[in-house]
Amino acid sequence: MNTPRSMVCEYRHMATVNSSYLERTTMKTCSDNTDASVCTDNTEALVCTNNMDALAYTDNTDTSIIPSNSATTVYFVRHAEPIHHDPDDRNRPLSGQGMEDTAFVLEALRDKKIDAFYCSPYRRSMQTIQSTADYYGMQIHTDERLREREAGNAGNIKDLFRKRWANHDFHEPGGESINMVQTRNIAALMDILKENTGKTVVIGTHGTALSSVLNYYDSSFGCDDFLRIIDWMPYIVEMEFEGQNRVSISEVAHLVKPYKPD
Repeated sequence: MNTPRSMVCEYRHMATVNSSYLERTTMKTCSDNTDASVCTDNTEALVCTNNMDALAYTDNTDTSIIPSNSATTVYFVRHAEPIHHDPDDRNRPLSGQGMEDTAFVLEALRDKKIDAFYCSPYRRSMQTIQSTADYYGMQIHTDERLREREAGNAGNIKDLFRKRWANHDFHEPGGESINMVQTRNIAALMDILKENTGKTVVIGTHGTALSSVLNYYDSSFGCDDFLRIIDWMPYIVEMEFEGQNRVSISEVAHLVKPYKPD
């Protein structure tokens, strides 16, 4: 499998016991057979980082719970690069490069022994995880609650990003607030966790939808953290749960593709 050119891949190993996301940076250029990465042969301009500098927010993971055989692992996969400026948000497809980058998602999840796939019903999210679901011979279960934030007119500009993250009840006319997005995404996640205790699942998601989940488990996750990941498409985050309590989180991998507001 050919890995897309000029990608950036990042691996974080988050501390999960009585810690914030405090990490130290070590940069290296990946070569063939690099440990703990999804680097493959013939990769150009691929850089991996281990233990990268701290995120700006504090991890409030419940550390009183010790993982056991009942632990459920969820891989959240933000979609790859879409065709920008398509007015039909629900049916907006991936770009040509985005379709190529789905191979990156498959490579990252190939050895994870996935038991089930869930996804936003939006086309770009479905396309991002389809090849991985096909590899495992599984169907993708869609859930309307996992969809991206409904945007009003000119709702995806940075000034409004900051207003929404400063006040989670704020929304532009015709759009949704962070709280609205978070409420339905968390409700869907809780149901998925109930149905998949002790299993490993993939959830195809979006930038704001995923960020609302991250904020739910860590209230200090805010606009700067959202903007840190805005250009990461695809972006894969691993969370481990005991029941409905999150016990660990790690950022698995991402590619950098410039975000282009509608």
